[in-house]
Amino acid sequence: VTVHTSDIRGAGTDADVFCVVYGEKGTTGERALDTSANNFERGMEEDFFLECEPLGKLKRLRIWHNNKGFGAAWHLKQ
Repeated sequence: VTVHTSDIRGAGTDADVFCVVYGEKGTTGERALDTSANNFERGMEEDFFLECEPLGKLKRLRIWHNNKGFGAAWHLKQ
């Protein structure tokens, strides 16, 4: 999963970010998107690798954050 945080003032977040990938054969289940880096900062493009059973044709991606921490708002570009 590649995440692009917008390059506008206040776009970054300190909140925890999660996703679920849905396919025709199942889902990944809820996954935290996190690395040892300071993730989801303004203008960042980050790759996250999810190990899972084959999902078949991908149908949908749900991505959200838990609104925790100072500066929790987040502007996801794509």
